[in-house]
Amino acid sequence: MASARWVIALLIGAFGLISYCSTTSENPVTGEKQRVSLTAEEEIALGRQLAPQMAAQFGGVSPGPMRERVTQVGARIVSQSAASKTPYKYSFHLLADRKTVNAFALPGGQIFITEALLGLLETEDELAGILGHEVGHVLARHSPEHLAKQQLTQQLIGAVIVGSGSYDT
Repeated sequence: MASARWVIALLIGAFGLISYCSTTSENPVTGEKQRVSLTAEEEIALGRQLAPQMAAQFGGVSPGPMRERVTQVGARIVSQSAASKTPYKYSFHLLADRKTVNAFALPGGQIFITEALLGLLETEDELAGILGHEVGHVLARHSPEHLAKQQLTQQLIGAVIVGSGSYDT
């Protein structure tokens, strides 16, 4: 019985590794080979789906007057960079959180910066640097890469659990 569990575990692990390794593609912007299972369209959909939840975690979208400035600076970055030649749909959001110093990007082009971080910036160039950094994460497809690694890790952990019989209690 234990040997059958380990055979099944090896099959699960092998399937996970094969799935992960077979999703290799070249990033058209960076030229880097990546293991990403999502298409650009799936990334865009995922980012749009997650955006309201993420905004809510940081106090919602700021109604303040700087919101438009964030959008304008972000749009300029996209229009003057390789980002304009990608399928991603960039949206820039100023979050109402005045305590958390943060900026982040979701897959597909949803970019966020908190009022706390924006309040520390002295120039528009500093804002452009932060938003450009976040656009870079989207272009480099960092979130989809992390998702693929998480899926592999979950499959390998599942294989170990099956093999060890830990699910029996």
